[in-house]
Amino acid sequence: MDHGIENLTVDGVRKFFSARTTGRYTLLDVRQPWEYEDAHLPGARLLPLPVLAEHLENETMVEPVVVYCRTGARSMAAAKLLAGVGYSRIVNMLGGMSAWEGHVAFGPMDLGLGVFSGQEAPVAIVVKAHAMEKVLQDFYILQAAQAKDAGEKAAYEELAGFEEKHMSVLETLHSRFGGAQAELIASDEKGLGEGGVVIEDFLNEHAGAFEGPQGVLQLAMMMEAQACDYYQRCMRQMTREDARDLFGVLAREELAHLKLLGRRMDVLGE
Repeated sequence: MDHGIENLTVDGVRKFFSARTTGRYTLLDVRQPWEYEDAHLPGARLLPLPVLAEHLENETMVEPVVVYCRTGARSMAAAKLLAGVGYSRIVNMLGGMSAWEGHVAFGPMDLGLGVFSGQEAPVAIVVKAHAMEKVLQDFYILQAAQAKDAGEKAAYEELAGFEEKHMSVLETLHSRFGGAQAELIASDEKGLGEGGVVIEDFLNEHAGAFEGPQGVLQLAMMMEAQACDYYQRCMRQMTREDARDLFGVLAREELAHLKLLGRRMDVLGE
């Protein structure tokens, strides 16, 4: 093992994530932007290998740093760069995205970030997050009403119920931060759903891919992975520590929901 560099398989990296709290490590994607946009690990920061060295001169990342690429070659080069400038806890994911079989997110680094300026107080963040959850819940309710398959209808209804629970958590946080109920009712994020995406656009790009109960769950899991990724990207642009902490809480909430959906998928597959 190179000094300070630990090589882990994708299973080892998955266990690494499970044992740590969001925000207590850096997940670094050193591929090119087009590769990142196609699919990336939720919460990953993009710093392509050709520009990594110049970024390392001007900023410090939270350790440990988990670095990955497509197959593992570029990430090992990046890991050595990190070690060379003083990082002592570096994880290189062997096999890269080619070996990863878990959840992924999509889109560029700035997808949906325009919703937040980076200066918001926690109460304003909760209001906007609540509005995006409501967009997704409304979508699930509409899909349930239009579903012709009984299993598909039941799956959409259950997902709408999950979003209700998410919104309840946000309403509790909103009250704790001293927000007014009218703020939640009036908020509108112009069709952006959970994860900062326009759901209808996403479905148009994947037409016919989410049919039947399993397809519905696959859609929901993609949306939750996207939301987890989104909140972690938002966390990095916040100037206030309490805002960063809140986004960490929201990301963990989405991750817990993602695990629940995974268990539902396992039951359907039995």
